Amino acid sequence: MKKKTSVVSTLVQVSVIPVIILGIILTLMTYNNLNSSILSGVENELAGTAKMLYSNIKETGNGRLNYFKGKLESGGVLLNADAIVRQVKEDTGNDATIFWGDKRVATTIIDSDGKSAVGTKASETVVLQVIDGGMPYFSTHADINGEKYYGYYIPIINRDGKTVGMVFAGCEADKASKFVDASTKKVLGVSVLFIILSIFLAAIIMKRIIYRFLGLRDYMQNIAEGD
Repeated sequence: MKKKTSVVSTLVQVSVIPVIILGIILTLMTYNNLNSSILSGVENELAGTAKMLYSNIKETGNGRLNYFKGKLESGGVLLNADAIVRQVKEDTGNDATIFWGDKRVATTIIDSDGKSAVGTKASETVVLQVIDGGMPYFSTHADINGEKYYGYYIPIINRDGKTVGMVFAGCEADKASKFVDASTKKVLGVSVLFIILSIFLAAIIMKRIIYRFLGLRDYMQNIAEGD
């Protein structure tokens, strides 16, 4: 009887190994897919904020954008760039910046000392992609005054087709990363519980199947031996 129990125990352990392996693979796939999905959500949110900022600039003015003596104007109409970026942040919760060329001329971003990032410049990577390339750009490691940001950039294109600056929408990378990590950990925890439950159920089912199989084997042996 002890030998039979030992055989059953061994077979059950072997049978649940594929369940464990499959569970681990599915958990890793779920984690990676969810992480990508949440990151994509952050990108889409920032893209929406950047488009709102760009739209506000275009709607406020009535012509060709120009930056003269520290002032942004459109068709001769002076734009309150600081008010525009502040309003966008109030509406979305994300930081907003207007660039003229590669320089920040209006922004809601301040450093740990409370100093505005106005006057600082975008990185070469951003300039090459957005100003020189004329394409939107999403970054998960934008460095602004020593702080890491998730940021989305859109080129500001004048009526003559020339790229004269950029708009930026971003959020601190630490906050975004904490949100991503918290969300993925919840799913990971559920996945682990599911694996444990699956192993438990698989062990019970396999144990019953093996016992029945061994019982049938013993029964057939007894018939063969004339018992």
